[in-house]
Amino acid sequence: MTAKKIKIENQRRRFSDQFDFAGTGYFTLDHNGKIMNGTVRGARILGAELDEILNQPFRDFVITDFQKRFDTHCKQVLESQTMQSCDLQLSNDGRHPLFVQIESVATKNKTDNTHHIQLAVTEITNRKRAEDALCDALEKSQQHAKEVSALLESLEHSERRFRSVVETATDTIITIDSQGKIIFWNQQAEQMFGYASSEIIGQPATVIMPHRFRNAHKQSMRYMASMGNYEVARKVRELEGLKKDGSEFPVELSLAKWDTSEGVFFTAIVRDISERKQVRTLQFAGAVLYWLLPVRRYAPLLFFRALRGPFAARYRLACARIYPAQ
Repeated sequence: MTAKKIKIENQRRRFSDQFDFAGTGYFTLDHNGKIMNGTVRGARILGAELDEILNQPFRDFVITDFQKRFDTHCKQVLESQTMQSCDLQLSNDGRHPLFVQIESVATKNKTDNTHHIQLAVTEITNRKRAEDALCDALEKSQQHAKEVSALLESLEHSERRFRSVVETATDTIITIDSQGKIIFWNQQAEQMFGYASSEIIGQPATVIMPHRFRNAHKQSMRYMASMGNYEVARKVRELEGLKKDGSEFPVELSLAKWDTSEGVFFTAIVRDISERKQVRTLQFAGAVLYWLLPVRRYAPLLFFRALRGPFAARYRLACARIYPAQ
């Protein structure tokens, strides 16, 4: 062997050694797809030694589900005479299948005028697993988004139904947040207190209370926030309400409390008990007259004749119950 050929051979070996240490495996396939040559790294990707894979069909190392894809790839390479790439799964000598990306180009053999395929194989198992994990995460995210969307739709439906009920309720319904601000105000509340919903939402609940009760209300709110929901719900209170025009009137208040991640909320059902108070007052006055006037059996009649206003009929009924006809 001449010195020039020895030099070329040494360079080829050094070049081959560099390929053996590269992360990509290289193969040369004949026109039948058999391995004519390869690198050590390529053989390791296939899970074998280099001398064990020579003259073996590369297709045999591709798992069954991907063999048709590999055949199509080789056909496209030979027909197009351009570089083609595709992803495959290799069996890796019975171990866990490996995902690889192959890039191939056809070269012409001048000796027998046939075409060979130069194959570069890069392992992408980790990348593929990451992509699969990302796809799974995206799929779960989309499923979660659908569930959230369905939940929101259900909540919106429930809210619309809730608003339909409370807006048409005959009782005044008011909800306040943990800061004591009004966040819900139904139509009956507008009629009772004189404030439109747009005026009162976001205002402190003390706006509808006489000034002398406001400090006590703040202390009561702090106390009730520490109480159990059941204890709050059991309590019915008689208080004074303040209308927009500044007039006061007696009310009966029933409270419900619930805790959320956003804080404590209270919903109050408020009833105007002005008429009830008036009837109680008239009953008391009638009883006093009954005992003070010398002619007791005429006391209710005298008092009723002196009475003027919308409560006369109620008073007559109350007196009839107190003083039945003899």
